[in-house]
Amino acid sequence: MYAEEVLVQNRPGALLVEDESIFFFLDSEDQSALHKCLVVDDDPFIMRLVAEMLADLDYRVDMAKDGLQALRAMSTGRYDLVVTDLEMPIMSGYHLASRVKEKSRDTKIIIMTGHCQNELADLMNAGPVDAWLFKPFGLNELCSVLNSLELPSSEQLHASRTTM
Repeated sequence: MYAEEVLVQNRPGALLVEDESIFFFLDSEDQSALHKCLVVDDDPFIMRLVAEMLADLDYRVDMAKDGLQALRAMSTGRYDLVVTDLEMPIMSGYHLASRVKEKSRDTKIIIMTGHCQNELADLMNAGPVDAWLFKPFGLNELCSVLNSLELPSSEQLHASRTTM
């Protein structure tokens, strides 16, 4: 479904999701999914795109439009992985990562950002974040980060990548 050239990019000025529900579901009834993941982003386009990429890799994916919705979702269920944007209104992705790790040290955290690595050196060298994705990124970068976190087996991600 996703070609190598499909990228997740910053979309300045994107509208917040209007839905007032705590979070949205993609294939949430699929019990054969590899891991349960929460994608958090105030940009509905990026949130849905990343969620669809993860769902295509056999992750069970929930979505939240901000850190507060994410924490509500975390209070009702356990997640193996949280993929969050760094800069969001109400609560930054970094603050969310700290709160998630307080509740569940085993939950892996990936932060997505449009900032360059040099700007974030202090944040990256210490703290609750397990991995960083720099926008724009594609499916190969996402798979590489997931492999580095040892969530799925390498064979499963490799097979998923070669069929897309």
